[in-house]
Amino acid sequence: MTTENTLVICDTFIRQDEEGRYFLNDLHKAAGGHQKDRPKYFLENKATQDLIYALAFPEIPPSDKIKHLEPVNTVRSFFVDQGTYVVKELVYAYAMWISPAFEVQVIRAYDALVTGQLSAVPANIETRLDRMEGFMEQIASNMCVMSEVSVQQAQKLEVTARYIGLLEINQKGKIKVTRAIEAQALALKAQGMSNADVARILRISTGTVSQLVNGKYPMPASQAALPRGSVEEVLEDMVQAERKALLSRLAQLESEQ
Repeated sequence: MTTENTLVICDTFIRQDEEGRYFLNDLHKAAGGHQKDRPKYFLENKATQDLIYALAFPEIPPSDKIKHLEPVNTVRSFFVDQGTYVVKELVYAYAMWISPAFEVQVIRAYDALVTGQLSAVPANIETRLDRMEGFMEQIASNMCVMSEVSVQQAQKLEVTARYIGLLEINQKGKIKVTRAIEAQALALKAQGMSNADVARILRISTGTVSQLVNGKYPMPASQAALPRGSVEEVLEDMVQAERKALLSRLAQLESEQ
């Protein structure tokens, strides 16, 4: 959480906790984020420990108008920014501990804050906002593409549903038994199917399947025997014939609309 006035150092916003202490991790980032400058090392330094003690137990107690703050507030929570928050004096000490040049930047930034000379948005923040706007436009474009794809998928699913519906309609009727049906029944039985399954697929009765398999179906004399092909050839012919019939029915429905 930040207060109304936000400190900005090297184009980096320094967050604050509810009491106004500054986020040491942001200062580390502003200083370049080097491993040797980690806040952990600064806080473990003996000089820093002495300064923290002096701030925590001042020889001259603060007046009633000045609220006493614990100099260090370490936050370990998923609901707010985790890390270490410190009072202004430790901000200066941390900057001096890193380098004189960084200390100067911190002092000038704080002076600009208290005198009202701090710009509301650093230059690189404007760049980030422009970049974010570009990202949002790209996301919007991607959403339009996804919408179009969804419509196409829905259309394909509709065709598939109609195909399945036609298949179910075709499965309900009974067809005339021919030599081609006999060959198909024998091929399906050769695949290990039951008479009931063969009957359902070929849309003939179970008794007819039994007669065809056992060679007892009273086939009309006009039905000449078909040359026996392989099981694979017969099944492939079945698939192609079924596909052709269904496509023809779909085309008919399209023309009727």
